[in-house]
Amino acid sequence: MKPTLTINLLPKAPTKKRPMKLGLALPSLKGLPIILGVVVGGAILLITLVAVVTAGAMQGQLTRLTKEWEALAPQRQSFTTLQQQQQQGEARVAKLAQVVEQRIVWSQRLNRLSEVLPNDLWLSHLVIDAPFHLTVHGSALERSTGEGMQAVSQFVAALQRDAVFTSLFDKITLQSVKTRAISQTEVIDFTIECVASQPVS
Repeated sequence: MKPTLTINLLPKAPTKKRPMKLGLALPSLKGLPIILGVVVGGAILLITLVAVVTAGAMQGQLTRLTKEWEALAPQRQSFTTLQQQQQQGEARVAKLAQVVEQRIVWSQRLNRLSEVLPNDLWLSHLVIDAPFHLTVHGSALERSTGEGMQAVSQFVAALQRDAVFTSLFDKITLQSVKTRAISQTEVIDFTIECVASQPVS
């Protein structure tokens, strides 16, 4: 009998593939939340302790500085008093210097008044309405007809030409004239107004 050779041309039926097993073993995650909780809790506790210690140190330093500041209260009060006295003294010196300067300036102006004052004419008083007005009150003898009035007019004109007064006052005018008699002598009382557009010191 001759030997036979049988060849199966049909593909083999597919078989299920088994998963490959790796040689590495993964750790168990069952205890991970507990470990994280312990770590976070420890960190929070550490931060809290640091904050408490820092706050205590700052409070102690603040208390010490407060006591030192309170201990300096008498010295601070003395310094404040001396500072106030110094300011008051400086203000008085400045005021005195201003008064002295004003007196010097006004003495120069009064000298100019006397220099341009005509004969038979005198000044009774001056009124300074700071800071813009100067009023000059005076009198003149009317020995002959028109003589006293002429002297008053000359006086006003002299003030209007004077460099000292025109540099200060923009308007110099004869404000009023009145006539009266003294022991059969006629006297003219006059008022001259000097007005400045800027404050006059």
